[in-house]
Amino acid sequence: MLRRGFTLLELVLVIAIIGGVTAISIPAYRDYQIRSDLNIAAEQITQALGRAQLLSQAGQHGMSWGFSVPQSTLFAGQSYAVRIAPHDERYPIPETIGTSGLSEVWFTRVEGVPSATGTIILTSLRGEQRTVNILIDRKGIAVNTADRLTLCHCQSNPPKTMQLPDNAWPAHRRHGDYLGKCRVPEDTCDD
Repeated sequence: MLRRGFTLLELVLVIAIIGGVTAISIPAYRDYQIRSDLNIAAEQITQALGRAQLLSQAGQHGMSWGFSVPQSTLFAGQSYAVRIAPHDERYPIPETIGTSGLSEVWFTRVEGVPSATGTIILTSLRGEQRTVNILIDRKGIAVNTADRLTLCHCQSNPPKTMQLPDNAWPAHRRHGDYLGKCRVPEDTCDD
């Protein structure tokens, strides 16, 4: 009786192929997840600001409404500290994202005029950064007016940190640039 099976060489070859595919796909998935978290955070903040403005203009519960970025909370009142807590709505920002810049905005009743305008900077735990300029228009809903990625541009000598539009990333990735600030001024981008 003849038995057929895998030889040791075939088994080692299959394991090596699986290992190679895994080594390539895991970092690519992590990059995808980080960029996805940045997109989710920008969208959540934009939606929450828009809803706060609409609720204020509608005079919902006879109050002004606002949004606190650090608490990721839409609130009723003129500040998060003195809000009417039972009306809170959570807009969760992924835990992998930190925020800085503008931290709280509330809107006047009926007119929906914002208490502040500015920029919210979103930063991932790995240091990738995206600047989202939130324009709170006196006539309309909060909008995300500009997305910018921070990356290390390896084609310049020495490499330099740049901020470029989100859609420029695929081309820069192909020629060796990476997300985040350049690690050191002499960075060769060979890793």
